[in-house]
Amino acid sequence: MNGDAVLVTALVAIALLVPAVPAGSGAQAVVDVHSGGLSARSPGDVELPDARVSGEPVTVRGPVGPFRVADTRSPPSGWTLVVTAPPPADARGRSIGAPLVVEATRVPVGGLGTVPGSPGALGTPRAILAAPPGAGAGLTEVEIEVSLTVPGDAASGVYDTVLVATIS
Repeated sequence: MNGDAVLVTALVAIALLVPAVPAGSGAQAVVDVHSGGLSARSPGDVELPDARVSGEPVTVRGPVGPFRVADTRSPPSGWTLVVTAPPPADARGRSIGAPLVVEATRVPVGGLGTVPGSPGALGTPRAILAAPPGAGAGLTEVEIEVSLTVPGDAASGVYDTVLVATIS
């Protein structure tokens, strides 16, 4: 690994270089394929169930994913998928005061030899899946189960946050 991080929204292209061949020359077309990329794609918008508070904290849970990691490098040299998110805030910017928490990590597709991350708050970057050198080749999908404990005195409204995922 060279230490560079790739944001989930970034695309890693595979360059196909096809030299021009004059018509009727009898020359062969040669394709020089520069493969070997590491990329990731995040899920679309996610909604957690509604929270109805009446003085006591309420915890809501829901799945987020799948995140998709494609490793076409040869040989695969390992990677780590990290997610972070600030505490949700309403349209006025008022924070709910509680972070999203990863409860569990599920690897439904691929993932041979990968290591799931540990539960914990997403207020700081948290690895949700890692592939040691030699593992994680091809397509791997991972889904996380998150929870949010809504304080009992939270104001009514819609609170949102942005999950930022990076792979390196």
